[in-house]
Amino acid sequence: MANGGSLLRAHHNELLASQEAQLTPSGIADDIRIELSHYLKRPNVPSDRYPLAEWSQMKAVFPNIYPVAMKNISMLATSVPSERLFSQSGQIITKQRNRLSGKHVNQLLFLSSVDEELWGR
Repeated sequence: MANGGSLLRAHHNELLASQEAQLTPSGIADDIRIELSHYLKRPNVPSDRYPLAEWSQMKAVFPNIYPVAMKNISMLATSVPSERLFSQSGQIITKQRNRLSGKHVNQLLFLSSVDEELWGR
């Protein structure tokens, strides 16, 4: 894990160097750099803790990187949507409809995913 952390720091430093000219001169770049440096020096949070709760506690300490964290840790961690998609495709591709092209199957799957409210009923 230490190697991954050093790679993250190296990548972060490269990004800062390439984007430093684009940041406003109001000291935001320095604030973000300091915050990220402090965050990366913190010990890892145990995996049994809830990340959103941890970040809500750290919001005051890391106000500049908090929005980025909220944007990136709110991922859907389940396979249900992909399983639902396979199930729907199994209902579309039947023995009677075995010559549907991939393009048409994608279009039918998209149309079945649109809410009824958007159909103008």
